[in-house]
Amino acid sequence: MSSPLEPPPLKRGLADKSKSSPDSDSDPESPLTKKQKTSMDRDAASDHYHTILRRLSGMNEFAAQHGMLGREKMDTLMAGLNENADENQQLNCLTELCNFLSIGTEDTVSGFRSDAFVPLLVQCMRKEHNIDIMILAARALTHLMEALPSSCNTVVAAGAVKVFCEKLLAIEFIDLAEQCLHALEKLSTEHAHILLKEGALAAMLEYIDFFGISIQRKVVHTAANLCKRVPKNCFLMVVDTLPTLTNFLTYDDCKLVENAVLCFSRLVTSFADDEEKLQVILTDRMIASLIDLIGPKRNGGGGASEARHDISPTTATMILRTLGVAARASLTLTETMLRQGLVALLAELLAASTSQGLDSSSPERQPSTPTQSPGSHPQPGSATPPSISFMGSGSGPISPGGASPLTQKMSKASSASAEIIHETVTVFNDLLPPIQDGILAEIDFTKRSSGRCLPVRDSALEAGDGETRLTSLHPHPVMLSKLDSPWVCDAPGECTRGPSHDGVPRWRCISGCDWDICDRCLTAHMRAADNDDDDDDEDMEAEDGKKKKGKKTEKDKDKD
Repeated sequence: MSSPLEPPPLKRGLADKSKSSPDSDSDPESPLTKKQKTSMDRDAASDHYHTILRRLSGMNEFAAQHGMLGREKMDTLMAGLNENADENQQLNCLTELCNFLSIGTEDTVSGFRSDAFVPLLVQCMRKEHNIDIMILAARALTHLMEALPSSCNTVVAAGAVKVFCEKLLAIEFIDLAEQCLHALEKLSTEHAHILLKEGALAAMLEYIDFFGISIQRKVVHTAANLCKRVPKNCFLMVVDTLPTLTNFLTYDDCKLVENAVLCFSRLVTSFADDEEKLQVILTDRMIASLIDLIGPKRNGGGGASEARHDISPTTATMILRTLGVAARASLTLTETMLRQGLVALLAELLAASTSQGLDSSSPERQPSTPTQSPGSHPQPGSATPPSISFMGSGSGPISPGGASPLTQKMSKASSASAEIIHETVTVFNDLLPPIQDGILAEIDFTKRSSGRCLPVRDSALEAGDGETRLTSLHPHPVMLSKLDSPWVCDAPGECTRGPSHDGVPRWRCISGCDWDICDRCLTAHMRAADNDDDDDDEDMEAEDGKKKKGKKTEKDKDKD
């Protein structure tokens, strides 16, 4: 019975075929030789597999001895990390511990006594005179949290967060600061509130300009984790960092910009019910930066060319949602957005997203002739598929190679456009003032008049005397109303009673128009109209008399 690890029979090469002669089939020993060679090949492959398995099992045994069974070894390491131990011994123990934890997994280090090691590592981080011990201790804590996530609670309880923040606020060695940032990132997911109370957000952003771009991305990503569901008692811990986070909105790196947007989006969501705190978070400069991110930059001629930043559709949707939450919560923030031209930008963005969605969903709207690069010539009989681009997608033009990828990318573009259209319309709605109570109750949506207005079921109108009047100032009849809601006289020119209409008889359109006229203006207009009609009648009678007199004169001339 063959082993399950045995490989399939090896194929012979051209050299083996050339060595075999046509008369080999007639040799009775030839089939036996083939079987022997096949068996030798299988044995060699099986030995190779067994060697790999022995090596893997040896690594598992090594990890098991140090992680679960190496009690004596762990006692030795703890004794070497003791405060009274020699520093050279501490360095050796820290190096060995880092090497073990760097390759460990949650299974291999499940027996590791983190509650005993973590306090010793925190003590080692306080040795200001020995930078090597501090770096190795911070690295060991980071590796421990990676291999054993449950140890994060022990690290927080031992006071490691305060030590990390102290090293970041007084940077002497950049390597130690970077290691502290790595450790804080591991803790930011589950212990964000504790990090905020210890001032970790301000500590991370204090000297962020001294780090490389990769560390800056990690810092802003950690800040976004800390800004998620910020408690109200930690708001002061966030206020001082807002100018630094606002600066990231103007950076050229997309990752930094997107994580900064995520920070503000989560802060606005956390304090959506507190208008004062929202006004502190969303300053004029920050709102202008957010609007600039979703707006197109202008070319020399003043027309829009392309997106200001190469942000993803998800980030653009997040910005729109953030602006909508702010507009719903604060009238002051709404006025700020209107002053900064948000309405015009939303209209432009809505038009661009709508046209993009139509182009991506309608193949016939795609350009029939693809754009050729300079110096290139299309091959006869070849067809180049059209390109699809999305504003702010970050991927540039999409050149699908076949029908299936084209369909998939069209679907993605349509989905992104649909989300942006939905959020844009939502922001439009949030910018509008709220509807007053009782206005919609006056409209009967089941009927429509012959004109442009909807008929009204107005109990106050029905309670009047039923008299209706027609005036040339309005196309529909008006009726005496007893509505007590605020109103103004819509008569052309200045009302004869001035701006105050308390206690003044009110005539209102019965066809649903929001049109009112006071009793005095209506009477004066109707009298003026009657006088005009009387003058017109007198003019018509005088003109008829002149015509009759002229006819008599002509008859007298004919008789003569």
